[in-house]
Amino acid sequence: MEEVTREVLKESIMETRDELPLALTPKDLQGLLPFGQSKIYELLRQREIPCKKVNGKIIIPREKFLVWFYTTESTGGFTVEV
Repeated sequence: MEEVTREVLKESIMETRDELPLALTPKDLQGLLPFGQSKIYELLRQREIPCKKVNGKIIIPREKFLVWFYTTESTGGFTVEV
């Protein structure tokens, strides 16, 4: 079941890939991943999801996010529970 959900997420993100901004925000990630705000910030703090701080704001470069998303199988950062 978990693998099916992950595949659906992969397809969904692939379809909207070109519509994603070049620099994502934590709020953008909430719309893409099955995690709440606390979990997103935890993953960013732990550097599970690649990010940078610019003028005090966290940004996630789109291409680095996509590489992370498509190459992460089930680290602490991406285990989908169904």
